[in-house]
Amino acid sequence: MRPTRQFHPRPALKVTLREAELQLHIGEGGWLRLDPRDGTYASEVIGALGSIATDENLAATLERIAAAAQPVLIARPPAATMPPNAWSRPADLRGATAAGLPTGLLDRDGMPVLGTGGGTGSTVSFDPADWLPAQRHRVLHAALREAGMDAQGERQPSSPPPRDKPVELLLSCQPRREAGCLVFPYRLENRSDREVFVMGGVAVEAAVPERRVHQDLAVVLLGSDGDAVLGKVPPPLPLDTRPALPCLPLATMLPSGGVLERLLIVTEPLAESSPLLPPADLQVCEAVEIAGVVFSIAYWTPAGGEQRAVPFPDAPDSHDVSGLGNPARVTQRFPVRGLRMLRRSGGVRKTAPEKGPASSAGGGNGTPPPQRTPSMLTRTAAAGV
Repeated sequence: MRPTRQFHPRPALKVTLREAELQLHIGEGGWLRLDPRDGTYASEVIGALGSIATDENLAATLERIAAAAQPVLIARPPAATMPPNAWSRPADLRGATAAGLPTGLLDRDGMPVLGTGGGTGSTVSFDPADWLPAQRHRVLHAALREAGMDAQGERQPSSPPPRDKPVELLLSCQPRREAGCLVFPYRLENRSDREVFVMGGVAVEAAVPERRVHQDLAVVLLGSDGDAVLGKVPPPLPLDTRPALPCLPLATMLPSGGVLERLLIVTEPLAESSPLLPPADLQVCEAVEIAGVVFSIAYWTPAGGEQRAVPFPDAPDSHDVSGLGNPARVTQRFPVRGLRMLRRSGGVRKTAPEKGPASSAGGGNGTPPPQRTPSMLTRTAAAGV
């Protein structure tokens, strides 16, 4: 049997590594456990925590978990995440949320479900292979900090930000189904007298270089009205699962009078996905029929002053627009029949992106919705999902 080791980064924090059980015992009652199925992974995580003896902030986070005596499991994500991130997901969202504050969920009567502040355990998803060695400690600490808030019942709810006033941006899209994919060729025309920045992808700066930038990702979420909201929009913050690092939105500058043509391909089956959510297990997702597909593109209009878009070095012709505030959106809706999407199990866990102004071939923002031509994306009853 491998030995038990103890080290004391500060008097109030006693950490015992029980290598035979792949467990870290923190304090008298709190347990920080590592996935016992993967010894190599456990060693990598222990390495990422190796600076606990000198990092006062990390030690304080672990003390919070120990004081709450709530179990925290660190495990490798079941599939590669795109883009890379680490997450903390509470076992009980009500217990994780501060007492009396809304969790973001609704009960059967449509009333807000409030937090109890009682605290709860959580699961931290973290893969050391996604991060530069010098960044692993920082990423894991960020996820553990969220787990510490959940353990103490101090999670604060997030509210959707207000949307900026839109400019005249014309979106035209003619989607089609092709070889097991939904294909969205789209065209944007800037009819305003100002430049705009049109969302293209996301980036996580601390990730390894080959996985830092992702230009082909789409946010796919089920709206409360039965539509699938799909496109290039900043992902909404999940209700329960908290990412360790933000995803930086990347955008292309579109000058006044300019035209931008792009192609977005989403593989079937259509499933809820977001850069801020861990990969879903499609085997346990629920198939639901959708009423339509709302194709949505986000864009930013610089207001001057301190607001500016910054060229992103790892993505040619792309700008980091995280400093430009909240984006506006332009959308097109396509009614469908017989098309289903896979919804994540466990009920509502996030808020769908706000639907922006409609656009059609006949006008810009604020024009009526496009004509209902469902044949492009409609499945026949015989085809089924």
